[in-house]
Amino acid sequence: MKIGRGPKIVAVIWGDRLLELAAAAKEEGAEVLEVRVDLFKKVNLAGLKKSLKEIKRKIKLPIIATVRRKDEGGGRRYTERERLHIFRSLTPMVDGVDIELRSEKIIGEVIREAKLRGGLALVSYHNLTKTPPDGILKDRACRAKEIGADIVKIATLAKNKRDVARLLCFTYQCPHKPLVTISLGRVGSISRIIAPLFGSRLTYGCVETEAAPGQLHVLHLKEELKKFCPT
Repeated sequence: MKIGRGPKIVAVIWGDRLLELAAAAKEEGAEVLEVRVDLFKKVNLAGLKKSLKEIKRKIKLPIIATVRRKDEGGGRRYTERERLHIFRSLTPMVDGVDIELRSEKIIGEVIREAKLRGGLALVSYHNLTKTPPDGILKDRACRAKEIGADIVKIATLAKNKRDVARLLCFTYQCPHKPLVTISLGRVGSISRIIAPLFGSRLTYGCVETEAAPGQLHVLHLKEELKKFCPT
């Protein structure tokens, strides 16, 4: 999976209608798909692997798989052993994985598996209560790179415009590239459009239901990015 120089739109999808949602995402302008396994009501790994193969064959978009931790916004609480099993099962069918920095027990194995298969490892840090001081943001980005991240992702809750501005400045100045940053929450929604101007390489949108607070629709992201980030 190559992300290139310009920002790419990632459509977040999950559930029984995976192929249908993937097709709709591509039609609306998505360039990458993120499959949120933690948001499935029930996971049938055999069926999911079959769906991923079908998406690769028919939709032909890169796929990132993640099993988000509950304490970082995940939909279901899995043990680390369960999460590792899911990652191992899906890694051969996808182009990248997203694993949280705090997943200390399994992160090394997940990254190794991804890279052995030629995939990318996104190492993420989500803070659902605030945007921490810049020193903490720098520490998280540095640690993610040290552990083997191909892409560092930082998503933090913005309580006000100052939080949004500070994360944008951090994005521009941070030496640990490629980097993805998102200000979560309604006040932070604008970051999904303008963060790419400051160097964020991926921006996440929904096809139907938002998967994170402040997430915008893929079609809306496509229209706005044409204005600010023409290719």
